Amino acid sequence: MVANVQNRNKSSDGYMGMMKNYLLKLLEQCSEEKFGQDAIEWALVSGSVRLTYDLEPDVREVMSRYDEIIQGYRRSLAQPTEAAPMTHAPMERAVPQRRVKAAGSKSSAKKKHAA
Repeated sequence: MVANVQNRNKSSDGYMGMMKNYLLKLLEQCSEEKFGQDAIEWALVSGSVRLTYDLEPDVREVMSRYDEIIQGYRRSLAQPTEAAPMTHAPMERAVPQRRVKAAGSKSSAKKKHAA
């Protein structure tokens, strides 16, 4: 059973690796600039461009719509986001502090036995 799971993981890893390599080749053939590659990624993620996973037709499709993709990407960058992501304060460890006894309170049994 463990071997089946490992084989499945290897095959899905191989598939993901092939997809990543395909996308990298597509991006490299369509644009040498980071901005252009980011725009193409945006077009893929937004659904503006659909891939056939056949490199030549996909490159032709992207290149035939390159100006449209760039303009759409620029518009998307110019639009303010609806909900700005909340920035969280950096995590800090809480520093244990000694508790101050209230006037007239008795020591807890736990403290007496802890010493």
